[in-house]
Amino acid sequence: MDFLDFPALVVDESAALPQPASRLSLASLRLNDDEQEAKFVLPNVSKHDTEFTDLHSKMKHFASISLGEIRPASVSLSKEVAAPISNNIEKPTTTNQLLSKKINSLLNVPNYASYTSDSETKRALQILDANHSDLGLNFNQLVASDFVGTLNRKSLRSKLENSMLNSHSDILSNFQSIARRIKRLSGPLERINNAMQNFKDTTESIDFEFEHVKDRLDQLKARRQVIIKLRDSLTLTQLELDHLQNGTINDLFFQILNKINFIKEKATYLLSNEKTTSAGVALLKTMNNNLTVSNKRIYNYLINFIEEYDTLSRQYGERTIGDESLSNFQTSLIHLSNDVQFFQDFLNRIVGLRSKRLLDDFLSQFDIDNKKLQRPIILSAHDPVRYLGDVLAYVHSMIVNELEFLKSTFKLKSELVTSDSVLKDNMDFIGDLHLKLLNEIFTSLANTIRIRLEQIVRFENNPMLNLDIVQCLSLYQMMLVKNGINESSQLMTSLNDLENLARSKIVSSVTSYLKDLDKNQIAAADLLPPDWFVDYLSKLSQLLNKLEQQNETRILTDDLYDKLILDPINNNLVLNLQNWFPTAKKEKSARIDLLIVQINSFDLVKSKLGPFHSTIFSSDYGKSVFSKLETQYTLCVTKLKETMNSYLFESTGMELYFNLFNMIFPIISVQDELDYDMYLSAVENPIMKLAVIHDNIHEKLNTYLPLAVSDFQDVKLFNLMPPAVEEDIVSTCFGNFIKFYKVFKSVLNKIYPEDEEMIMSTLNFTTNEVSTLLGVEDK
Repeated sequence: MDFLDFPALVVDESAALPQPASRLSLASLRLNDDEQEAKFVLPNVSKHDTEFTDLHSKMKHFASISLGEIRPASVSLSKEVAAPISNNIEKPTTTNQLLSKKINSLLNVPNYASYTSDSETKRALQILDANHSDLGLNFNQLVASDFVGTLNRKSLRSKLENSMLNSHSDILSNFQSIARRIKRLSGPLERINNAMQNFKDTTESIDFEFEHVKDRLDQLKARRQVIIKLRDSLTLTQLELDHLQNGTINDLFFQILNKINFIKEKATYLLSNEKTTSAGVALLKTMNNNLTVSNKRIYNYLINFIEEYDTLSRQYGERTIGDESLSNFQTSLIHLSNDVQFFQDFLNRIVGLRSKRLLDDFLSQFDIDNKKLQRPIILSAHDPVRYLGDVLAYVHSMIVNELEFLKSTFKLKSELVTSDSVLKDNMDFIGDLHLKLLNEIFTSLANTIRIRLEQIVRFENNPMLNLDIVQCLSLYQMMLVKNGINESSQLMTSLNDLENLARSKIVSSVTSYLKDLDKNQIAAADLLPPDWFVDYLSKLSQLLNKLEQQNETRILTDDLYDKLILDPINNNLVLNLQNWFPTAKKEKSARIDLLIVQINSFDLVKSKLGPFHSTIFSSDYGKSVFSKLETQYTLCVTKLKETMNSYLFESTGMELYFNLFNMIFPIISVQDELDYDMYLSAVENPIMKLAVIHDNIHEKLNTYLPLAVSDFQDVKLFNLMPPAVEEDIVSTCFGNFIKFYKVFKSVLNKIYPEDEEMIMSTLNFTTNEVSTLLGVEDK
């Protein structure tokens, strides 16, 4: 800015030296050097009381006063001296006009002698004008003609120099990193330079194939585009990553998760190549970290969703879930299923939350002081089955309601299960998630429910009530399975165990009842079954009748047949009857009474158990048990026939001869008279002499034979209950007697043909007469 300080008053003379700028009017100067100037008197300033804002205004004020007090002297100058001076001095001009003229000459005159280039000055002024706001310049003060303007113009240089130094310092600091890079690359560049120098020194010429290089460049560009596409498809953008970590869980969030799963699936392909293994591992690690973050957010979202729903349900009852919220919930659930730990923790949290609520509701049903309950469940000693049914009915209602809630929340919508989903492998597990949760929830309640039911089952000893309990438990098991409870769940296992316990209690209670019966009874005169056995069969028939009505076949085990049917008959009844007739083995009469009471007892068993032959005894073991009973009954009838047959022959004196003939050939097998010859050898036996025969048979035969029918029917077989058995025994015994009497008399006639009168006197009844006396038609 030197041109503003020194050449401000220079007009056009190139030889003129720079002069200080004039501060006073030129008219006040004395041009005569020989004439002394009049003494200058300072003006009186005491009367000026004006207040000034700054030094410049004060100086300007007093300078104007001083100029006003100056009196110009009248000097007469000679024309010789005045002429050149007047030629050199122009008309007075103000400082501002001179400065404007100078700047105008700088900007408009092409060549200026004091400076090398006006273009540089123009450029400097333009730069100064463009940056005046950054430099904080005040143009009014810079172009001022007073002392302050001079100071501002002089200080402008230092400002510009400081600004330039600071700008250079910033440029150098910015170029330091470039310098470091250049320094780092100097070594490789030097090696490249040396290589190029060696390359130039080689005499062998190298022909560059331009087209080949161009094709190679195109390939590299295409490869770069492919890599960029792969990078975009295998990485998340900053917006996607931010939404994944901080955004709302919505459709965009799930799209990002699908992209992550897609990237994971593609990253596995990189592991198959050794060159891309590290890239695949790094990519998988990054995506797994992103999935961990997203799974934590999904886990918290699902927990908050369920807890909020549970809280609102407790306050306002069960509520419905909006379609959009439900869709977000189920989609979140699908994505969380990929992380086993978070998914299992969430399921455990749901199971704990819902099971606690259901447990509180279940236990509150037994609080008789709870005024909110219209009908609490109360245990009644008179109707334990009703209490059991009420408990199971409430459990069933809880299961139905909980299934509805879980189905509405956890049963996935069909549109969420897509075939092209990367999570399709998990659909088999989460497809029936509502049923799995239902079983897990009620597994927590199984022990409490079992305790409430077991106190009824374990202490109930009535077999009829136990059978009702079995039916009730079996019915509700079927209903619970129908409503989603697995047969292998802990709740079903507990109910099944209670059912088996009640079923075993049926057998044990009946056997206990049998043990408590009084078996110390004397033999009845009418040879009827013991009273305790009658009571037991009545109890047993009622039980079997109820089993038949309820079609309860699972209780019909081998143990039931053995303990309730075979053992009471074989071990208790038979032994008790044998104690009634201890001389049955020796005395024929006692044996007949024992057989009669046995037949009566088995006939009672047959009458009580016979109606259940095709139902209760339809199983293989049941058929064998019923067959054993029939066999025992038939065996007793057969033994009674044999005993009564022996008694008849003994009463008529013909028992020895009957046994003798049967030893030779069975009487029952004789067909015609030709078979009689087989008995002719019996003559060698001493008892076959006519005199011995007469002594053994004649008197007894004539005494007992007329009374045989009444003795059989009214005395010996009078207490036999089955009339068919009685008729069969009588007809069989009398028929055997008639047939033997006929054979025996015919054989004697053949052996002793000359002693026919002796034979007729001993066996004085004809065959027809014997048949008439015994009431049997002679065949």
